[in-house]
Amino acid sequence: MGFVSSGALEPVGSRWPEFPERRWSEFPEPAVAESFFATLEWELIMQRDWQTRAEARRDIFEFIEGWYNRERRHSTLGYRSPITYEREVIHAAA
Repeated sequence: MGFVSSGALEPVGSRWPEFPERRWSEFPEPAVAESFFATLEWELIMQRDWQTRAEARRDIFEFIEGWYNRERRHSTLGYRSPITYEREVIHAAA
């Protein structure tokens, strides 16, 4: 059986932990993540040199929260910015 003892797969406590079941459609498309990282690399990382890790973290945070998540048009939102999309959803629900 290799390096695993026979009791290694026994549950801890009285039963296995329960995890919520998720359908495949609830997970984000890999293409969305790939697009995000390509944009981050091209628009920010390839354009700058940082002296410290703290500077890089600050700029990456500002890029994500200040531009990417608020102003950039996303194809998954019908080429609208997240702010515009949220306003439309809230307005439609009211």
